[in-house]
Amino acid sequence: MNNRILNRSFPRPQRGLGLIGAIFFITLVALLTVALTRSVATSARAGSIDIQRMQALLAAETGAQLGAHAALPPTGASQCVSRMVALDGFNLPGCQASISCRVEVVSAVNYYSIQSDGQCMDGSKVAAQRSILLRLQGT
Repeated sequence: MNNRILNRSFPRPQRGLGLIGAIFFITLVALLTVALTRSVATSARAGSIDIQRMQALLAAETGAQLGAHAALPPTGASQCVSRMVALDGFNLPGCQASISCRVEVVSAVNYYSIQSDGQCMDGSKVAAQRSILLRLQGT
């Protein structure tokens, strides 16, 4: 009888893999969480870079249109000049366009070469840069 009391008062030692399985599951979930967090952060960073690249392209297009309008205005004399334009007023904050214009005369016809380099800044560094070259024939 004494032997039965001892067996009932002390629990039996654990058998099986419950504790090891729980530790493995917790470790696996933690690793998956870290991997998912890194993947989301990388995707967000790539999306931000794509937006800045698109803004740089739009800045270059805006600069090219401004240069074309100056070279071939609807009224008045042509002003083919090189200049730098800040594009904050065109809903492109932190972006600017560098416009260069060159005129070549061939057989009494003016040909304009307008290059526009658009760049957008991310703080103090250039985040994205795009270039567009236009060739226009004047009268």
